[in-house]
Amino acid sequence: MGRFFSALWGLMACIVPILIVAHWYLTLSPANTGNLAPHFLQLAVVLLAGGPLVLGLVHLRRLFVLFGEGEMFGIENVARIRKFGSALLLFGLTQLAYFPLSSLASAGFGSPGERTISISFSSGAAVALGVGFVVVVIAWVMEEARKLEEEQSHTV
Repeated sequence: MGRFFSALWGLMACIVPILIVAHWYLTLSPANTGNLAPHFLQLAVVLLAGGPLVLGLVHLRRLFVLFGEGEMFGIENVARIRKFGSALLLFGLTQLAYFPLSSLASAGFGSPGERTISISFSSGAAVALGVGFVVVVIAWVMEEARKLEEEQSHTV
């Protein structure tokens, strides 16, 4: 089962950037194709926001490789869980920055007086931050438990 999920997370890590670029391309406004710089700036913002998601999927892939090898609570597992939680936290932070950066990138499309900057706090960002924090705390508890178990194994 570990190999299946490892392959799944690896496939998703490859597909997500392609889907991001495809979505960006399909949502280009044909009326504003004269100046492409704002479009590519928006692509950079979208890829920046999606980067932590891909990073999290890469860590999940490696974690399930370890599970497939029978390694359940080793040092590498705890590190991968912590890195996955950190990627979720980073994803939540980039989601918070996405709307202001995206509106700044698209401000090049509007004429003076029509340019706006938007700020938003989505439930997705809140969930990513909350779950990321919980996963990092779980990884910390697992690391402490692993250290205690290691100390007890050396006690006679």
